[in-house]
Parts: sequence; structure tokens; C-alpha cells
Amino acid sequence: MTDARKTPAPHRKRRRLLAAAVLAAAVLTLLPAGTAEAACSEADAPEIRIRLELPEPELIHDYASDDIPEGTVETARRVRELNSRLHGLTVFQMETGHEVAVRQLRPGRDCFRLERLNVWIRVNKLRVYIARELARGSCLYDVTLRHESRHVDIYSTGVKSMRDEMAKALTGTPLTAPLRARSVQAALTRYSTAIGTVLSDIRQKSSLEMTRDNARLDTPFAYRAEQAPCF
Repeated sequence: MTDARKTPAPHRKRRRLLAAAVLAAAVLTLLPAGTAEAACSEADAPEIRIRLELPEPELIHDYASDDIPEGTVETARRVRELNSRLHGLTVFQMETGHEVAVRQLRPGRDCFRLERLNVWIRVNKLRVYIARELARGSCLYDVTLRHESRHVDIYSTGVKSMRDEMAKALTGTPLTAPLRARSVQAALTRYSTAIGTVLSDIRQKSSLEMTRDNARLDTPFAYRAEQAPCF
């Protein structure tokens, strides 16, 4: 490629180029807005992957009731309402994230398409603690394990539902349509911000639903009803 700084063109040729550039700018300016957008709307659908990492629950039977780690103030309050000891606890922790890849539709154009979107839901902790005082096979052990297993089911169902909601929100929607941007980085930022907002809203909604469903299990009345056959 010739470096224009080393081989300047004749004045007449430069004037023609300048006139052509002005004419091209005028044509683009006169195009209806819809025409410009239409030229940026034809693209293949992006590749969208949503990965859910949901491990099997870890059962821990090594701690005495007073020593069970990771318990919260709220858990302690509910136990005190029962005038009882903590028999079991389910700990759940997850993280979500996403990454995007974009492609310029045509060289020299400010039109970009979302080429790839990877979303992940990673459950980092799913632990079930059963107090060491409860002997395996005893009535209280079995009742407590069944209770904590219901919490595990709520979390498992919740994250799967969240994955499905994300897939529905991201597939075939304007959110992933081609867009106009000044640069690749600007396009990346716009896609990532818009998609991140939608994913965050879905995660918040799912987390609230899981919290609500778990709270329905953890009431003094529910505890007493579950444990009554053991006394």
C-alpha cells in the first residue's frame, strides 16, 4: 500500500476526490433514516449459549448444632422462636456473568452485529448441614434431611427457571439485533450494558422468588408440624 504522505496526488486529482467525498456525504445525508437503519438490520442470528453449572448438594454431618458455620442472624432468630436448637441448614451461593463478541458487518461501516453471547449461571455452594447430634437414621435426622432437601429443590428449580427466562429474553429480540456504533468498543459496551441490565433484572426476580419460597418452609408452625412425629 502506498503511503499518501510520501506521494502526494496532483491538485486536480485532489479536487476531484474532495468533490466526490462531498457528494457522497450529501447522498448519505439525504437518505431517509429508515434506509440507513435497514442497511444495518440484515445479519445472521447471534450464537447464544447459556450455561448452568449446578453441582450435586454436599451433605455435611460434622458439626454440632452450635457450631454449624455459615448460619445467618435470621436463621438464629427463627430457631430461638422455636426455643430449639439448629438441626439443619442449607447454604446456597451463585454467580452470573456474560461476555459478548461483535463483528463489523462491512469494512468502513459503523454497523455491527452481535456475533456471540455467552451467559453463565454458576452455583458455587449448595451445602446441606445436619447437626452432629442427630444420629443417622433417627427420626429427627430423617425429618431434618427431608426439610433441607426441599430447600435444595427450591434452589435447583429456581436456577433452572432463571436460565429459561434468560433464554427467552435473549432469543429473537431487538436486544441482540444489529446496531450502529462509532467503534467496535462502543458496540461492545452498548450490547454488554443492555444485555447485562436484562440479566440482572431476571436474576433479581428469581432470587426474590427463591427467598419467598424458602421463607414459607421456615416458619415455627412448619417446624413443629414436621418434628411432631418424633416426640
